[in-house]
Amino acid sequence: DPRLADTDADGLNDGDEVAAGTDPLNPDTDADGLRDGLEVDTGTDPLDSDTDGDGIDDGVEDANLNGAVDTGETDPRLADTDGDTVGDGSDNCPLVGNADQADNDGDGAGDACDPDDDNDGVEDGADNCPLTVNADQLDTDADGLGDACDLDDDGDGVDDGADNCPLVANPVQEDLDGDGQGDVCDERNEVQIDIKPGSDPNSLNLNGNGVVPVAILGTTLFDVATIDIGTIRFGPGEAAPVHDGHLEDVNGDGLTDLVLHCREGEIGLNPALPGNTLLDVQLTASLNTDPGVTIEGDDEVRITPNNSNSRGKGGKGPK
Repeated sequence: DPRLADTDADGLNDGDEVAAGTDPLNPDTDADGLRDGLEVDTGTDPLDSDTDGDGIDDGVEDANLNGAVDTGETDPRLADTDGDTVGDGSDNCPLVGNADQADNDGDGAGDACDPDDDNDGVEDGADNCPLTVNADQLDTDADGLGDACDLDDDGDGVDDGADNCPLVANPVQEDLDGDGQGDVCDERNEVQIDIKPGSDPNSLNLNGNGVVPVAILGTTLFDVATIDIGTIRFGPGEAAPVHDGHLEDVNGDGLTDLVLHCREGEIGLNPALPGNTLLDVQLTASLNTDPGVTIEGDDEVRITPNNSNSRGKGGKGPK
């Protein structure tokens, strides 16, 4: 328009546009969203929509189209705004230097600028395992390191992979029944008992009023001297021993066993059971070394119809 110095109102006179090679009839010759005059004034190329060649158009880098590099914007004149050797178009944190481009959760936002690196819904600043998913933030030993990334969840000095109770502290790793589960977290610490040691079958006369010998067998892992005698209970009637028992090796294995006696009438078996019935009778007890640990074992008995005895060799391990 000969009547106007700047026909397209892009901030450049028509003559200057002709000299620069821009289109005097198009305010944005390179279609990058920035006016030609603004680009000339701020140092971007009005003939190249991606001045710095980083793969991002100038108008995208200068999101508010004002010619300034504002907070949150990359510089359309610099291919690598944060100077980490990774171009802005490929950089998963273009405003934060992170040459390694680590992206723990694979969400496209690098760890260096991702507020939740493991994408578990808990921001890193509050996350006790910022690189391991653990939305529940469980921390058994309250050491500030979540179980999901803590090598020793219970803080007992034994790493979880070797700990027989990884969520309950037990630095000594006691396992009296040798089942691979530590005593402090084992709901069933099984021991061997032998009812009427030396007899087979183990005959019980439910009409009798005598006492029944029961041996708790020791092992290389289990010292019977650690049993709290006052907690021993035998049979459904939870009969208590009539004395503190005595120590001897009843099965000849070279290990000490505990022998005690319980009254037949207190064992709690149904006296109406027919003769020759076979059933297991259980014994339970706690340890004086750790009252929280319960032991249990059972052995099979045969109910006799009257006060008869059958002698021989017997006793069996826990089921």
